[in-house]
Amino acid sequence: MTGHRLKKVLSFCLLACLGGCLIGFALSGCSSKDPSDNNSSSGSTTLKEEHVTSWNEYKVTAPQEITFTVLSGDPACYGVREVHEESGNVLRVGVIQGIRQDAPEICTAVGVYEEIKIETTAPAEQLTVEEMPAEEITLNS
Repeated sequence: MTGHRLKKVLSFCLLACLGGCLIGFALSGCSSKDPSDNNSSSGSTTLKEEHVTSWNEYKVTAPQEITFTVLSGDPACYGVREVHEESGNVLRVGVIQGIRQDAPEICTAVGVYEEIKIETTAPAEQLTVEEMPAEEITLNS
């Protein structure tokens, strides 16, 4: 095969591969998970291989409730949970992400926005929200 023809074949293969990846990403895409979904991975889900992550945003959603938005992965595979501490007018929140105990061996690469709701003692509007330092968060093994 000549050098010019080889370049054409390799270029075609590269474009086909990239095109397939882009189509797959577009089909799986980023989605927003319905918070009323009973398969929510937030809260009491037992996770393994946990790590501390950050929230994307938060908003006051009720007089004594703040909702945090976290980017996670396929809900069948990944979950999030939170730990928080409210003291005076400060709410410190840590978000933990990990693999669900019942996760399948193969997971699709999707981005899902999870919502975590925290009930507060004080009026939510009056609280200063801070990220809890990672060293103060206990992770499951």
